[in-house]
Amino acid sequence: MTKGSIVSSNDPNGPEIVETLKNVEQSGCQGNLSNLPDLNLYKDNVPDINIAEYVQNLPEFVRNKIAGFFGTGVIEQETVDIENIEHYLVVSRHCNHLKSVCESKLLSTLNTVNCQHYLAIAEQYGLGLLQTSAHQMYKNNLLNGTHPPLKSTDLTWTPQSQTKKNSCKSFNAIFTCDTTSVKRVLTTVVLDSTKHVKCYRNIKKGDKISKQFQCCCLQDAEDHPPYVYWSFGKCFFRYDPVLNKYKKLSTFRYSRSKFSLISHNQCCFAIGGTSDGKTVRQIEEYNVCQKSWKTVSKLPVECQMSYSACVLYDSQIYIFSAATYKDGCSQNRTVVCVFDPVKKNTDIVAEILLSFTQIKACVFDSQIYLASDDGDFIRFDPSNNCFVRCQNQIMKSKDFGMYTDDDSILLAGGCNSDGKCNNAIRKFCPVSGLWTRLSAKLPDCMAVYGTCNIKIPTTCSIIPFYETKLFEIPAK
Repeated sequence: MTKGSIVSSNDPNGPEIVETLKNVEQSGCQGNLSNLPDLNLYKDNVPDINIAEYVQNLPEFVRNKIAGFFGTGVIEQETVDIENIEHYLVVSRHCNHLKSVCESKLLSTLNTVNCQHYLAIAEQYGLGLLQTSAHQMYKNNLLNGTHPPLKSTDLTWTPQSQTKKNSCKSFNAIFTCDTTSVKRVLTTVVLDSTKHVKCYRNIKKGDKISKQFQCCCLQDAEDHPPYVYWSFGKCFFRYDPVLNKYKKLSTFRYSRSKFSLISHNQCCFAIGGTSDGKTVRQIEEYNVCQKSWKTVSKLPVECQMSYSACVLYDSQIYIFSAATYKDGCSQNRTVVCVFDPVKKNTDIVAEILLSFTQIKACVFDSQIYLASDDGDFIRFDPSNNCFVRCQNQIMKSKDFGMYTDDDSILLAGGCNSDGKCNNAIRKFCPVSGLWTRLSAKLPDCMAVYGTCNIKIPTTCSIIPFYETKLFEIPAK
């Protein structure tokens, strides 16, 4: 492929657009947006790159948009999607009009949640107007006590370049279960990176299956086969999603419901939960090599640990728990604990001045995001243990799935306040701080009791949990 071959081969205008782009690289694109004022842009901090090679490795729809910009000279703010703004900015070094439109797009979505992030982008790409506006908004927030003091490291923002080709395909497995029939069924829905349903099938039946289901994925490396571990009650299973085989493992020492299961460094950890109405404070560790459980730590007495959330960040497990009651009064706060899997100690590091009945969490770009069944959405910064309220979710539900993709956070399914389940997938963009409802949906309305991300080498044609004779979308 020659330098500048960046458009899909089945694009009928591909050769013309490619030739135009090559010419633009040499002369610069003036387009036909003469009514846009020239900006006094600051000098950027972006290194010189081979623009054709960079664009060639972008997603197809982004490649085609960029080729269209250079090929026609027509650049409209509506066509610049905020999720891929960093790619447009990299390319905009060869097109000042595109740079101006990108800055206008960022200014139109600037808010108190993303102003610190946008300030870093402005510094990186020399966007003078955005830098001034974002800095002023951040300063106002600081005076109002919304944000912690700005550190120099906060301004060092590096775009997630996609010039490095992925060696693995990413799948998100979503689990639900039907507990209405005599023979209870555990079901999985597997979505690929484009949110398309690749597999929808039952993986286990049994009387002891409950909706208090927990799961996690353990993978030595991206090119090694993954295992999914799941549990309910005291039962603990290992599932091979490639061979579609499961094996029952040793049981917990403590029976649990409404707990968290999380993996790290060849171990699975069972954290929190309740048993006979009482909080289970013991943290248990399952060693994959030793094939046994042991108690390794204990939660502080302040943790209620019913429907809590746990995430792994920087080799530490962050635990978000409702605070216990004091003197019979409800406490409108959430306790943040950190469990060190090496030192085996658990300490309270912060409190969030909100309470949740049910909460889910995920890590995105060095931040922890929390979603509650009340529609709240919180960003927690582990570097300073401070939190910021983001825009509320666009719909309230409980028992929803929460996971991430390359540029966003997704919530899927759940039960609404009227008790009916939904099949909606909602997307939060951390760059813009805004929610959208995707056209892609789950194959059925369902409560989601567990999610995990599974990576399969690109050299394999395997879909996790897929089995030809069982691959069937149930009739509605």
